[in-house]
Formats: sequence, structure tokens, C-alpha cells
Amino acid sequence: MVTPSEYLVLEVLAARFRLGESIWPFPSAFKATALSLKEKELVEVLTGPIPQTMNLSLTGLGQALLLSDKYARAQ
Repeated sequence: MVTPSEYLVLEVLAARFRLGESIWPFPSAFKATALSLKEKELVEVLTGPIPQTMNLSLTGLGQALLLSDKYARAQ
């Protein structure tokens, strides 16, 4: 089970992934949410390109949970 904030972050990451972006920046205000999702092994948390940001990406588990089996990422 995820919180509404976690769900929002996961949906943003899934939408960006579908558009070809595997990593997406978030403000550090989402740090607690990101770390909670990391503990659930749904996202990877990386240092952001500018201060007060972090980059998030879906893990394999996160992709399996959020993307349909019929989804094929464009190469």
C-alpha cells in the first residue's frame, strides 16, 4: 500500500517512463516520499543536477507494478 504522495510520484515516473524518460527530477521537498518508495524497492534515488533536487527512476519492481504487460518501450 502506498500513500497518496507516493502514488503521485509513481504515476509521474510511470508517465515519464512511457515518454522515454527513465530518470526525472523532483524537488527535495519530496525526499521523505522518495525514501519511503526506495525502502519499498519501487524507485532509485539519485543526486539531482541542481541543488535542492533529486533524480528518481523506477526500479524493475516499480515498472512491473505500474506498466502493463503489453507495454513496449520505444527504442
